[in-house]
Amino acid sequence: IASQLEINQPYQAILTHNIEACVISLLHRMTQLRQSPPVIYCVHTLMQYELSAYANSLKSNRNPRRLSLIQEVKQRVKRVIDGTGEQADAWAARRADGWIALPRSPARVMRAHSNKPGALIPPPIPDPQRPAAMPGASELRETSKRPPRGEYFLYSGNLDAYQELEQLKAAAGLVERDRADRVALPIVVASHDPNVLSAGNDRNALETRYVETDGEMQGLIAGARATITMRRAEGGFPIKLANSLAWGTAPIVFHGAEWGLSHERNAWVAAPGRPDEALAEAILVLSQDPGLAARLGEGARQQYEMAHRPELAAERT
Repeated sequence: IASQLEINQPYQAILTHNIEACVISLLHRMTQLRQSPPVIYCVHTLMQYELSAYANSLKSNRNPRRLSLIQEVKQRVKRVIDGTGEQADAWAARRADGWIALPRSPARVMRAHSNKPGALIPPPIPDPQRPAAMPGASELRETSKRPPRGEYFLYSGNLDAYQELEQLKAAAGLVERDRADRVALPIVVASHDPNVLSAGNDRNALETRYVETDGEMQGLIAGARATITMRRAEGGFPIKLANSLAWGTAPIVFHGAEWGLSHERNAWVAAPGRPDEALAEAILVLSQDPGLAARLGEGARQQYEMAHRPELAAERT
């Protein structure tokens, strides 16, 4: 970034994605004698929540006698990390010349600490239902493992610990325990990480799938009964969720208003305080009610058209 700012024809503005780019640009400006272009902070997430999400992903010792002490230490560490992240968010907000927030909680933080121009602009996604916008997205590569359309739930993305896939496994176990005579569709965990093939569990309803191409992943999103977004921390906007809205596939999420969603209108919003049970409930309900899933998918597509089309984001930016 610094080398680019030294050119003879300076930019009209610097649009910084996430806090790292914002801080680098602001610190560089502090070292300059001449006037630098305004720094616009695109708030991708909040450090107040993001940093501790990584800390929470650390595995705990299973020894019952030590577990309580470990949990207490983790809570103390979390408070320190959250406080540091909150200070970083406020520092960037006070110094940036303008801002764009993807979900609602960063917009609240920016308004609290900044008197500069800003706007809530959800992330834009090219319309996958227009072939010219996303070539190949409507094609799911033919393989022997291709799941039937609408007959599975889908988690798509990376396998990092902060994604809380252990809770997805726990929810799948509850589905198996509580299903009785009720229909419960399988849960597919799809990732571009080859390690996904070893991430399954024969004792629950999880199936795993290694995905090589973007088109294949888009096809899986388009064909699912519903997608699952595991994120419980506020501050970010998962692109997997935006893709689900664009395809008109019902999303299962742990936040509604944060992402402009409403329970049973354009998403199934599960309770974040009881993630295992709430997620299992969502899977069982939508397994048995394809009509509800279809209605949520229609609402999801409407939300995409109202908030995530690139033309809208470009105009507001």
